[in-house]
Amino acid sequence: FTAVNGISRNYLARIMNNGSLDVGFVTGPGASSHLADLTLQEDGKVLVMGDFTSYNGTGRNRIARINGTPRAGIKVMLEGPYSGTTMTDVLRNLPSFPLTEPFTALGYAETGYVSGASIGSGVLSVTGNNAIVDWVLVEMRPVATPGTVAASRAVLLQRDGDVVDLDGVSTVGFAGLAAGNYCVAVKPRNHLPVMLSATTPVSYGAAIATVDFTLPTTLVYDNDARKNLGGVMLLAAGDVTFNETVGYTGAGNDRDPILTRVGSTTPNATVTGYWREDVNMDGAVKYTGSGNDRDIILTNVGSTTPNNTRVATLP
Repeated sequence: FTAVNGISRNYLARIMNNGSLDVGFVTGPGASSHLADLTLQEDGKVLVMGDFTSYNGTGRNRIARINGTPRAGIKVMLEGPYSGTTMTDVLRNLPSFPLTEPFTALGYAETGYVSGASIGSGVLSVTGNNAIVDWVLVEMRPVATPGTVAASRAVLLQRDGDVVDLDGVSTVGFAGLAAGNYCVAVKPRNHLPVMLSATTPVSYGAAIATVDFTLPTTLVYDNDARKNLGGVMLLAAGDVTFNETVGYTGAGNDRDPILTRVGSTTPNATVTGYWREDVNMDGAVKYTGSGNDRDIILTNVGSTTPNNTRVATLP
C-alpha cells in the first residue's frame, strides 16, 4: 500500500486500536518497495526488511533501522483510588467510561494539544496490575522555560501507576518533540497536577526518559501536589474543578459540585457513573455517608481549617 485512509504512507504505517491511522507515526517518503517483515526494538526503533533498495531516499539494501518516536516512562499514583499497593480500576467497567479523552470537555487547550485521542474498547478489558484506572494528561515542558508546554497528550494510567500510551501498554511517545531536557508534568481529572523540578529534569530523545512520582526522592515543582502514605507519594485528591487547587469553602470550591451532582436538595443521594466529582474514583458520587467524596477534600485542606486551600499551580 502507498496510502492509509487517503493519507500517504509508503508500505509502513501504524494503526491505533480503534482502526484509525496513528498520524503521529510519520515515516516520510518511506521504502522504495514492499516490506516483508519488521521488528520493534526496546528503544522504539524499528528494523524493517523487504524488497526495497532505499529508504527515505537513502540507499539501503533490503534492511533498514528506522528511528521510532522517543518515549517517556512515567509512574504516578492517585490518592483517591489508592488501595495500599495499587489503585482500584472500577471506572473502566462503567458503561460511561469514555473511549475518547475527557480533557477537551474540561477546557484543556494547550498549544500543540490534539484533542479527540481515542482508544479501542479492548484496552479496557485488561485485568490485573495493567488494568486501566483512568485518563491522564502528560505535558513536556522545556527545563529553560517550564511555563511553556512544548507537547501534551491525553494517555492512560494503569493500576500499578504506569502511565501508558493509547494501546494501554507502551510508554508514552511524543512525535516531533525535539530531544532535550524536560520537566514532565502529569494532570489527572480530579487530583492535583505534579511536575518535575527544573533542577532534576529528564533527558528526552535517546533512551526511554523515566520519572517516578511515587518516590519521596523525586523532586517536584510544588510539594503540596503530593502526600506521603507509607513511603509512597500520592497525588492529592479533590481538584474537582480542574483548576490546580483543592478548596472546601468559598467561591469555586470543590465541595459544592459534589452536592450539585447528587442533587442539592438530596444530599444523601448517590449518583453512579464516570464523573469528576467522584473523588475516590469508586464509580459513585456521594456527599454524605461512608466512603463519601467530600471528606477527602476537607482532609486535604486541613480538617480543622476548612477555609484553607491546597494549591499546586504549575508555572
